[in-house]
Amino acid sequence: MDYISENVNFDVHEENLKFALLALGNINQLTPIAVNAIESVLVDERATNPLKTIALTTIPQSGSLRLRKIAREILNDETNPEDIRVLAYLTLYETQTSFTKEDLQVINELFARNDTKISYFIGTHIHGIRNSALPSIRLGNQHLDEIYNLTAMNFGAKGEKVQAQRQSHFMEFSYYNEYLEMGVSFSITVAFSSGCRQPIYSIVKLVLEINGVRYDPIEVRKSN
Repeated sequence: MDYISENVNFDVHEENLKFALLALGNINQLTPIAVNAIESVLVDERATNPLKTIALTTIPQSGSLRLRKIAREILNDETNPEDIRVLAYLTLYETQTSFTKEDLQVINELFARNDTKISYFIGTHIHGIRNSALPSIRLGNQHLDEIYNLTAMNFGAKGEKVQAQRQSHFMEFSYYNEYLEMGVSFSITVAFSSGCRQPIYSIVKLVLEINGVRYDPIEVRKSN
């Protein structure tokens, strides 16, 4: 863990740092020392965006309220790259498969100040999960109705489909059979950054629901 804290600025060590952070992401419960190491990457302005991207993915397993607070600060800071803010938002959602009161306060602030790029992504994400066919996803996010109504978006409009091609966005396709009590959800996240015509990364996720139990068997992340 000291290795991460001490070498975050050294380009020659970046690949080793990535492997170290990826290893932390596979641990179910992180120690305070590991949490400190992840924090050092997230708050250090010298850390590269790829390192911060991997560091953010370790937060759901950490259970750290301090790291969660840092993720909120990253999301709320308009100077951060769009793709990093998108991942910070998803990190907050995936940590508890929902949002805390503090998370919702930040999200409301983003809409209030018309932070268009990140609020567009949040709108597509909340629209997707609130309209999911899977009860575990849809019913578990009923508390988002206020923000869902706040987005006031018509995602079927042709103009917004074209706009979505150049902005970070979320799409969810799902099916649920009430008789069999089985369903499947397939979602895609595409994250762009300012000035880039190609997405920085994409995330594909498969969720199964069987007899009221949710399973997350597949998640694929691709960086460009």
